[in-house]
Amino acid sequence: MALASTGATLNAEVIARNHEKGSLTLELDTGERAVLPSGRMLGKTQQDRWERFERLTDGTEIRVLVIAQREDRNFRPWFIVSERLDDDVEMPEGEGSDSAETEPSVSHSQREELLRLFPVGKRVTGKVLGRRNGAIAVRLGTVVALLPLALIGSAKESSFHSGVNVKATVHEVGASGVVLSRIG
Repeated sequence: MALASTGATLNAEVIARNHEKGSLTLELDTGERAVLPSGRMLGKTQQDRWERFERLTDGTEIRVLVIAQREDRNFRPWFIVSERLDDDVEMPEGEGSDSAETEPSVSHSQREELLRLFPVGKRVTGKVLGRRNGAIAVRLGTVVALLPLALIGSAKESSFHSGVNVKATVHEVGASGVVLSRIG
């Protein structure tokens, strides 16, 4: 099971460089490996990103956003990350999927921390990342919360596309993490 999750913002250290592809291999602060493609590096132009690639040498620490998760041939997780912390995130099942096999699970200590940060009834604003398990995934800082389609109120489902900011209320914090509601 992966420690890092899609949508999380983490610290990472450069551990290898691929000059052919212009990408970096990173070790996330969770101890897992990630790839930072040149197109996801900071910089407005390709030249800016190439100069950034040259400056990011082994041992350099940076802050990244986990935008996708993949598995290698041995089914070990690895991640694709971006230095642009507002980048679009690829949810594990893809847009519109209702697969339950990647349902998130939080430990008791993680749940206690989530309850402290997101008490039931708290009003929050987050950025829509995509669809996940019959819900809309919403980034609240470094946490990905779920807004079940049954709890979107009178809003149209189609209005919750990636990148849109959404206001909601914390409905519950359970084994799957933070659940939001737009009802009531």
